Amino acid sequence: VQYYLQSWGQNFRAKVKVIVDDQLKYVESAKAYGFTVRFPSDDKIEYSPVNNSNSTINSISACILVNDENPRLPEWLAYHYQILPLRSLVVTIDPNSRYHPFEILSRWRSMGMDIEIWDQSVYLATVHLRTHGKCDATISAKKCHWKHRTRQTRFISRCLLEYKKRGGKWVLLTDVDEYLVFNQIHDDDPAVKNGGNGVDPIAPRRRLPSLQRDITILDVLEKELRQIPKHDNLPTKLKDSSSMSSLLSGPCIPIPRILFGSRESTLDSSWT
Repeated sequence: VQYYLQSWGQNFRAKVKVIVDDQLKYVESAKAYGFTVRFPSDDKIEYSPVNNSNSTINSISACILVNDENPRLPEWLAYHYQILPLRSLVVTIDPNSRYHPFEILSRWRSMGMDIEIWDQSVYLATVHLRTHGKCDATISAKKCHWKHRTRQTRFISRCLLEYKKRGGKWVLLTDVDEYLVFNQIHDDDPAVKNGGNGVDPIAPRRRLPSLQRDITILDVLEKELRQIPKHDNLPTKLKDSSSMSSLLSGPCIPIPRILFGSRESTLDSSWT
């Protein structure tokens, strides 16, 4: 038992040393592009945005976990900078990532976006840095996926708490291969037919602005919020699918996912 405990302790210290070595490598890379990586010891420091004091108030923020996302990240940032508008971003780097996005992120910092880099120790306890850390050839794909999901869940929870402290109004939780878009109604849209009982199931979509108008997702959200009566009778509104009260009255808005591919789907295609 003593040998087992000693071996486990040595193994744990060795893995922690590897984690620390990896941290030092990307901390130095971050500094080269003007970023200071946040660690748990920084939690007591009062947050001060680098560029815009209203970056969490008059815009939409986001929390993203990146893993070799450099090919996708430039377009994702440019699109959401314009359409949300995205002005505040917390980024954490997956321990399995082979590349760091600091050069790409630095371009948008110069555009006025407030960007903060988090080390995984901000949202993972020391013991979890070992159990939920980097995967290697000895770990199954299923377990590696579980590690990633756990890291992602804890990062999101911690990031939401951070934006709550900062007074942020809206925070986008998504991946870098996902884009938040207006779900416009098209001529071949199967949902154009009205539902029963005189309820229009796509009434909120009918109110979406045309693609030609210079309008953001934040504009649409605030417009819909203004249309919700004060002291709204939520149970009644929940029965009315033409109202967005049931979505906007809660703390989170679930976003349906629409998949895009190289072949156009037909109306009789099966959706999963």
